[in-house]
Amino acid sequence: TIEIPANITLTIIDSKLFACGDMWKGIVVDAGGKLNITNSEIADAEYGAFAKLTSTLTSIITVTNAIFNSNYIGIYIQPNAVGFNTINLRVTGTHFISSYNLKYSSNISPLGSVPYAGIYLNNLTCIIGSSFANQNQFNKQNIGIRSDKSVLTVWNSTFVRIRRDAAYRDYFDGSGIYASGNDAIYSLHSYGLGKFGPTCFDDCDYGIFIDGVSGFDRTSHMTNVSNGVYITNLAAKTSYSCFANHIECEWSGIESAFNPYADAISITGNTIDVNNIQGGGIGIGAYEIGASPYNFSVSSNTINLSNIPGFLSHIGIDVYGVRGLKIDHNLVHLNNVNNYAGVSLNSADKN
Repeated sequence: TIEIPANITLTIIDSKLFACGDMWKGIVVDAGGKLNITNSEIADAEYGAFAKLTSTLTSIITVTNAIFNSNYIGIYIQPNAVGFNTINLRVTGTHFISSYNLKYSSNISPLGSVPYAGIYLNNLTCIIGSSFANQNQFNKQNIGIRSDKSVLTVWNSTFVRIRRDAAYRDYFDGSGIYASGNDAIYSLHSYGLGKFGPTCFDDCDYGIFIDGVSGFDRTSHMTNVSNGVYITNLAAKTSYSCFANHIECEWSGIESAFNPYADAISITGNTIDVNNIQGGGIGIGAYEIGASPYNFSVSSNTINLSNIPGFLSHIGIDVYGVRGLKIDHNLVHLNNVNNYAGVSLNSADKN
């Protein structure tokens, strides 16, 4: 273990830290410590950088043009039960990769063959990435960024080969970005690289998984994702918006389920291509059993269903149990007679 006490700065430049045998512990930043990593690689650690909780002293972690390779977690912020951590985290131009199976650690169980997460945040307000710096890349991880009870903004970052590892058993495994919380103060704001620009999410189980937080995702291009955006368990007084994304999916483009307390959900201006060759798949799904959000709108979206003959049950917009949903100015291309419906309403009224 490398430990950085309060008021001490560790700077790592043009270096590689790795294990000769089993995993090493990694770099621990105590409350008030400072860590700078530039043009360097951190590999084979349980936690590449582990920031201890702090509410008084301010810790600083700055990572620029670095590589985190085959760590259990690349960067981890410890949970803080009394409020937000006073940690300044900046990550730009950094690659979170897994170029070989994780080494053994007796301290981590279960331990999969790929990293659990590139970045795992708790009780933090931060921005990951910058439009004025090199791009962050998350490649071959179980989760790209996991954000719990945090206020997170993501810029200029890509997520590739984010698939669930069977060893990890969270229901949101395989998410490029997973954001959770149970209060309106927590949020995710994700900015892509342009609706028809470079791919931000490719080969993921979920591009973005929203679990109880407010915010938005916009202008992301997703390719070869099983599910583009999944929205669930939104807390009271929260709202979430999916705006101007291009999603090429197998099963669902944008799906909302079990959000009875949310103030609003808006799905607007997206282009969704459903390409499940096995049959099935939906462009937009709204499944709100019982109560549903006060303001729920699906508007100005274009949905292209698979044109492969012989495969059934593709639905453009699928609605179940929703009251007061506004659907307007959407264009659904059925493309062949085997696709089931442009819009399907079930147990839904006042729409």
